[in-house]
Amino acid sequence: MPEVSFHTVAFEGSIGLVNLLQASRLIKKGFETSVLLYGPGVTLGVQRGFPKLGDEAFPGHMAMNDRVVKIMEAGGKVYACRFALQALYGHGEPSLIPGIRPINPLDVMDIILMHRKDGAFILDTWTM
Repeated sequence: MPEVSFHTVAFEGSIGLVNLLQASRLIKKGFETSVLLYGPGVTLGVQRGFPKLGDEAFPGHMAMNDRVVKIMEAGGKVYACRFALQALYGHGEPSLIPGIRPINPLDVMDIILMHRKDGAFILDTWTM
């Protein structure tokens, strides 16, 4: 079971979208795949749009949101750290794209350890 974890800010670079595309590729290849959004990575799971949520302000503006939805529709699991979401970035759980599972900050380490113990492929990306 592969895990793709993100510690990156949405729109700060291309790595967030690239790793979401990698997660989709793993699912297409038949792997049960989890995406873990923690730290600034939770910003990849926040609903976006302009002038209203869901509206695309310009072509490609919603690429990350759309990819997260496609991952979940394809059977991937997406988790987001509640602490980072609310305490660090000021969003409540209703700000998340529907279907993303909010988790306790202590569960971030547990999810990584669980995947490592199972011998999972882990794609872990940090940007600073």
